[in-house]
Amino acid sequence: MISKEWVIPTVGIDRVLVGRCLDREVLQPQLFLDKTSSRLEVCTQYVHNLTSIWKNNEDEDISTYDYDHPNRLLENARFTPEKDKALFWTGVSHELRNDYSNRKHRFTLVDQTPGGSLLIDLTYCSHNYYDNETRLCFEKSNQPWDDNLNNETTGGYRGASMAWWQGASRQFAKAASGHTYVLFHKQRQYPTLYSKDSIFSRVEVNHLDPARVSTLEFLLTNEIGIDELETCRGETIQNLTNRFIERGFKQKQIICNEDTWRIKALFCINSNDPMCGAFENLNAIYGSRRDWMVSSIVGWTLLGLVIILLTFWRIIVRARESVESNADRIVNQVDLENNDENFELDNPDDRSNGEETNISLAVGIVDNDLNVSIEDVRGQEIDEL
Repeated sequence: MISKEWVIPTVGIDRVLVGRCLDREVLQPQLFLDKTSSRLEVCTQYVHNLTSIWKNNEDEDISTYDYDHPNRLLENARFTPEKDKALFWTGVSHELRNDYSNRKHRFTLVDQTPGGSLLIDLTYCSHNYYDNETRLCFEKSNQPWDDNLNNETTGGYRGASMAWWQGASRQFAKAASGHTYVLFHKQRQYPTLYSKDSIFSRVEVNHLDPARVSTLEFLLTNEIGIDELETCRGETIQNLTNRFIERGFKQKQIICNEDTWRIKALFCINSNDPMCGAFENLNAIYGSRRDWMVSSIVGWTLLGLVIILLTFWRIIVRARESVESNADRIVNQVDLENNDENFELDNPDDRSNGEETNISLAVGIVDNDLNVSIEDVRGQEIDEL
């Protein structure tokens, strides 16, 4: 029997969901374009359509189709992650995926989208479960869509809650864009890395769009101390890669990193395994190879940008100095020409006096030459006598 403290009766569930719808902006913006209906009315109608499915159907008979038709409840909710932040997961504990996503600061999970927040921590329970009364109720839960990971016998997607999260995961996968991540965790109690019946395998793999996803990165980690390690070169990852290639992804779009230090560090927080000590010391000094390469590329890129900026700055300074020098030379030349013109205009008498002086000098020189010639002639005549 479900504990009564976790049960929300039918009369209260509508209020809870309408409040979440308004507070968390669950619905697509275009639903509010009709100014004849308020936001409260739109959310109330949406919640009414949602709860009507639960009230009019048995839990085991509800499927994703019921949420899609006729009111397109899944399509009208916002399951779109930010670009380069979508994180898919399989075989991972609830705590690990939340810690690694850093509560949406590093990555975004499907239940961290506005649409996903509508039913997070709430699991539908059929009216047969609560004191045999025919009433709608919800049970508080940490991971309502957990299909027991690798337990293939419970991988069917019937039931109200599972059907909702299957549809939500489908919309989330369709909307993922840019650099997209998939987190795997190999655990000793499960024979394979992920179940073929998991939501990731059945739904998300089939709806990730190669035209929207620029890079698909597998983050593979193994439980500390496990003997049968999964690697990026292993058969499981290679088969999964081939599935994506068959769907239109290119080989260069898919990359894999195993046992990255950020994920391992989360395992080592509460672990006394001797591997953690060596691991933490090694990564405290060096970090992972990929992170070191990324840091180096970023560092050299920034250095190159600084050099380019300094070069442009020097070119601009030299060009400015050259322009200023040419401008000063032109200004000085203009000043000299203006001074000459002013001198000629301000002293016209001096100019005429100078011309007259030159004429007098020339006349004097001519007179002297004539006198000398006359004296020479007289001297020649006296000698002849």
